[in-house]
Amino acid sequence: MILGAWGCGAYGNPVATIAQAWKSEVLGVDSKGRPKSREAWEGLEDVIFPITDTTMLDAFNDCFRDALVENMKMKEDAQGSLEGTAALTESMIASR
Repeated sequence: MILGAWGCGAYGNPVATIAQAWKSEVLGVDSKGRPKSREAWEGLEDVIFPITDTTMLDAFNDCFRDALVENMKMKEDAQGSLEGTAALTESMIASR
């Protein structure tokens, strides 16, 4: 799924707030990481934010970093490898 940093460019929306809002929706957690009453978007393999501004990208990476690490641990436990998550992390960093 391709998502955007809604309004963070020309409209000046706060990047960390928008990143947290997407994290909350995609992962089904509140701002403190607690599960929300609604379900997460199950079955998503990749979520891409095509961000070219490095400052914005850093803010999104910082926001999602703990989720990526947790995802890596879960995949490692389930598959014994980090192939899929490593590719996702590389694609986030490569968009710089």
